[in-house]
Amino acid sequence: MTETQELFNAREMLDADDAWQELCEKDDRTSPDEYPNHALITRDELAAYVRAPTCPPGHIMIGDRAVPEPMREAPEVGAHVYLVGPGDRDLCSIIRWDGSRFFAELLDRGLIHSTEANARAHAKAIIAMSAGESV
Repeated sequence: MTETQELFNAREMLDADDAWQELCEKDDRTSPDEYPNHALITRDELAAYVRAPTCPPGHIMIGDRAVPEPMREAPEVGAHVYLVGPGDRDLCSIIRWDGSRFFAELLDRGLIHSTEANARAHAKAIIAMSAGESV
């Protein structure tokens, strides 16, 4: 990821006026005295800003992919949940929650999902990021 992409990755959804203001003031650049209304951004900065991913509510960013958030609270003992497994052939495993410390650590690490589809999307994003791919 380039420095320019990193500068804009955390931006929120903005309207055009707010986005323009953010771009023009991103690192306290000022316009030359003879051109006070000129924006001092480069084409590459604008392109990176436009392409920069935003994270929808209920999702997290893994590399440049937005994936559904993992579970944050422990399910009931005996509930079936899905463990993210980028090294697994199926990309995830179904497990029966037992409330153990080991399972709690997996939950704390953000590796437990309530659905198979969400766990697979999470694993695919990890694989893509590790391989240097983008969406």
